[in-house]
Formats: sequence, structure tokens, C-alpha cells
Amino acid sequence: MKKLLGIPLLLMMGGLAFAQTIVPPCDPNNPAPNCTDYFGVANWANSPLPGGTITGFTIVASGSGYVSPVVVIWDATGTGATAPTATVDATGAIATITGGGGGSSYTGPQITIVDVGAGGSLAGPTCGTPPATACGSGALATAVLGGPFTGGIRKFMDTVPSLALAVPDTTTFPGSDYYVIALQQYTSQMHTDLPATTLRGYVQLNNGTPTTAHPTGAPPPISYLGPTIIAQKNRPVRVLFKNMLPTGTGGNLFIPTDTTYMGAGAPYTQNRATLHLHGGATPWISDGTPHQWTVPVGETGAQAGVPARSSSPTCTL
Repeated sequence: MKKLLGIPLLLMMGGLAFAQTIVPPCDPNNPAPNCTDYFGVANWANSPLPGGTITGFTIVASGSGYVSPVVVIWDATGTGATAPTATVDATGAIATITGGGGGSSYTGPQITIVDVGAGGSLAGPTCGTPPATACGSGALATAVLGGPFTGGIRKFMDTVPSLALAVPDTTTFPGSDYYVIALQQYTSQMHTDLPATTLRGYVQLNNGTPTTAHPTGAPPPISYLGPTIIAQKNRPVRVLFKNMLPTGTGGNLFIPTDTTYMGAGAPYTQNRATLHLHGGATPWISDGTPHQWTVPVGETGAQAGVPARSSSPTCTL
């Protein structure tokens, strides 16, 4: 009987929470530290979309009662598009929307059709307020986006990465599966349209052999998801976890942190980590808690000499 044993190797570093301050957006042309929203706009759904031009308009509902309709274009990122002209039929319904458009960087334009009445304007409508006649209502329209598209993140460009599976070493400890898993800092391109991102992730070092590291010239496949161990019932699993983050200030987090939280400030550094196991019959002493953290070899300072806060180097399931 086999089951999937996920091992989320949780980072328990000096500050897990973001600082309680307003972090400025990043400037893609001049990136600054401690900034967010790489493209300078909010990531409403999953990521900012590429911006384009408005190439046309589609009437969704014609409405009724319009006398002098004005088309208003609003977009959080786009600028420069001119308003089109809307015409009405004999019943006051919107018949056509022509002309206008253009501009650049439009990602989600909202089109509103406002009736301003005969001789009126957006600032001074002549309908809607008694004794004036009612304004037209009910019309809906959308904008059609076209190229050239710039910036943002295009959809469906990259394949989903495969799940990394750990390969057991069955020779070092006969009768059990042995894994050496390290936490390292690295960079990875998360999307074709993004620059490399600094990450912290996990990699198996022994790779199914009793060696202590991958061969020279064969970079380990580091993954923020971590290698997944497929454990077999009634067969022990041994994991040696190595914190291989940079030491000193080089091991500080690359995101804003709030060091006012208890245990997050000096003298503790931000490169601490702990191994936490799920899915197995694990004694509490080897399960990994926020207080059983380790630091990289060579780390200096008070936090490096507190063995009571370091988890056992080998965790057995």
C-alpha cells in the first residue's frame, strides 16, 4: 500500500508577516527594494493583463428613451481613447456606436452610455430632473481590444511544471528510505513575460544515491513546492534536512518583514527554517514546530548557538 506523503517544508524565518505599512509599487524600469505590484497596478485577479488599444464597440443592450447619448470610457490603466458617437432610432434605443477608440494600455475598459438630453452635456444634462423628461436608460456596450499589446502577462504561455518526486536512497540505512533535502535561495522565471524572481525552495541532494550532493555541473532541480516523497506503509522514511540559505545579512528575506513581532527581531536572523511533516505517523519531537528551527552552517550570533531550538537533524517516520 502506498500513499502520497506531501512534505511542505515550511519557512519559519525571522518575520513571516509583511510590514504594516503602505508599500510603494515597483517601477519596472528602475526597480527599488521593498516594492510591490511589479507592473505598477493592482493585480485584480491573478496578474495584470497586457494592455492594448480599443478597436471597436459592441452593443449588448439597446435600452430606450435616449435623446442625446454620450459614450464614456473608463479604464484603470488605459489612456488616450476618444469617445465614439452613439446614434438612436425612432424609439430612443441605441442603434449604432461608431468611430472613437484608439489609445493604449487598455486592459478592462468599462463603457457607460449616458443620456444628457437635448442640448445637454455630462456636466449639465437637460433630462432626468423634473420638469425635464426622463433620461434614456438600459443601454449596455463593451469595448473590443486589439493590438499592439504591451506589458502585462499573457495567458496560457507556459506549461504547468511537473511535480518533483523524491528518489529514495535505500543503501545508507538498509531497510528504510533515506532522503537529504536542502532549503536554498534561487531565482526562477515564473512566467515568460516576467523577469527572474528570487525564491526559496527545496531540493533533494542525494537523489537516490548515498552521496551528499549532486555531481558537479548538474544543478539541482530546486522547487518551491518541494520534492514529494511517496512513502510505503510499514517502511521507515528518514529525512536529513539542511538549511543552506545564505548566512549573515545575505540570508535576510527579500520581502518586507515586520521585526516587531515576538521572536522576529534581533538577535534572530531571517534565514531560519523548520521541517514540518504531514501524512505520516511522526513522533512530536520530529514533527517540526515553529520552535524547532535551524540556521545555515556558519551562521553567527546568539541564534546560532541555541541547540534547544534546533530540530533533530534526522526525522524518522
